[in-house]
Amino acid sequence: MEPNKAAAQAERLVASLEDFLREWTQPETRGGRSEHISAVASTAASACAYLQHLPPPLPAPLPRSFRPHEIVPGVYLGSWSDMGTDMIDLAQRLRAASTATAPPRLASHTPQRLVLLVRVCPLEGVAAPRLELRAATQPRGVVRRTHPSVVRATAPLSGGPRQTGLPVWQPPRRPSCAAPVADRPSITATTKTTKAAAATSDDALLWHTSLDDLYTQVCAAAAGAAGVPHANGGAVARWLCPDPPLSSSSPRPPRRATAAAVPPGCTTADPHVFVRAVQDILVATPPTASADARGGGHGAAAAAAAAAAEAAVSPACPPSLLYWRLVLPVLDSPETCLYRLLPMTSLLLRAAVTLHQHPRGPAWLAQGQPPQQHTSNSSSGGTDAGDADGATVADGAVAVGPGTPSLFPCAGVHCQAGKSRSVTVVAAFLLQEWMWWCRDQPTVPTAAAAAAPTTTLPPPSPRSPSHSSSSASLSPEPQQQQQQQLQQQQRRQSGTARRLVDTVLAHIRRRRLCIDVNVGFDTQLWEMTGAFVRSVVT
Repeated sequence: MEPNKAAAQAERLVASLEDFLREWTQPETRGGRSEHISAVASTAASACAYLQHLPPPLPAPLPRSFRPHEIVPGVYLGSWSDMGTDMIDLAQRLRAASTATAPPRLASHTPQRLVLLVRVCPLEGVAAPRLELRAATQPRGVVRRTHPSVVRATAPLSGGPRQTGLPVWQPPRRPSCAAPVADRPSITATTKTTKAAAATSDDALLWHTSLDDLYTQVCAAAAGAAGVPHANGGAVARWLCPDPPLSSSSPRPPRRATAAAVPPGCTTADPHVFVRAVQDILVATPPTASADARGGGHGAAAAAAAAAAEAAVSPACPPSLLYWRLVLPVLDSPETCLYRLLPMTSLLLRAAVTLHQHPRGPAWLAQGQPPQQHTSNSSSGGTDAGDADGATVADGAVAVGPGTPSLFPCAGVHCQAGKSRSVTVVAAFLLQEWMWWCRDQPTVPTAAAAAAPTTTLPPPSPRSPSHSSSSASLSPEPQQQQQQQLQQQQRRQSGTARRLVDTVLAHIRRRRLCIDVNVGFDTQLWEMTGAFVRSVVT
């Protein structure tokens, strides 16, 4: 291919990724995408249909001091101290922040409910990746303390030194447990909560299964679903588990991260049955796992898990949060084989943030959630977060009506410091969502390359007589020129993949400044993206 044409294809890919991320994150474009999607991509209608299944953007961005950081609507990134210590507090802060960013008349239009927490760091007693159903319970009668608020004196105090507008530290109020809710201190986006010893919530494990068993169950459910060609279903299944089993901790083989790229020839409808199969597991309480699922248990163990799950959402019990946690016990090392876990993790994230689209999703989101922390917007004329019927609103906000859920799901990803492992997982999720979206775009050069992918032919054996006769008729100049063209093409494709990865990392860095992906994870992201580029750019 001519260098100019290849460069134009690369520019279209990078521009489409930038536009896709912009449409995903900016609230003012969610109602009118066509003016923001680039003309070379021609993807206004498809992007609108694809992104409307995801949670809507917040009406206003969260302050930079809020932890964890929102990377895209409904997906948060942070460290262990931000997300892994107190789940009740985390869920309350996420819900309060998602309502506090709206004007008073829109305060209840985008409340978010924590569904999935991805832990990308080792956990004592867990040797292989697994999915857990947990219930965090806050003891009754516990009042959380907040840091003292800062006010500025407007007049000098009598008998004291002259005041010059300096901050005056005032002790926080300590209302009793019987105090009205309106009088209690609200948790806003800028309020920092501290975890006292008495306020620590109890986090109980109700059920768990290994990622291998989950993969087997999801593939079995997808194979029995109608509407997906067998070849495409097999391609998606191989993408989800490139090197079985997922629990293996063998070192990363060379250049195997290319298997994590979205398979060619598939469309956005192909992984839908896999997403729905995961959602069927998420909304089941207790989950309807197979009898031999690891951690599922038999007889008394299954009955105990069912009783615990029912008790977690019982009104007679203390306020609790029912949520899922995916544990990926990996080390922050360049030799860690993380790419093998990225497709299944992205599938779980996709299923979690679109859980409100499931028929039983709204009912599951409404159960097992902590009590709402009222914010200043509620006291200034805002409606209650449980009200699902409202008027159509403007300014890019979500029009709340009878068909709009009263709660939107959200997910969080964290590692120890929130700089490398968790960033890699979130970056892979963004890249793979864009790859699936690109497979349906007729203007993005995918059809010709998917039908005839670029491959390098191995050198024929010198024992072949046909090769000796044909090679004698060719001069070494054309062969050398062919090799040079192939090397230039590979360099262009590698450079395009590098730009795509840098675009996603720059998007994350604009929201979380401290990211620092290690060279091994960065190489795996680059190899995964390079395989996709080779399938769409000739």
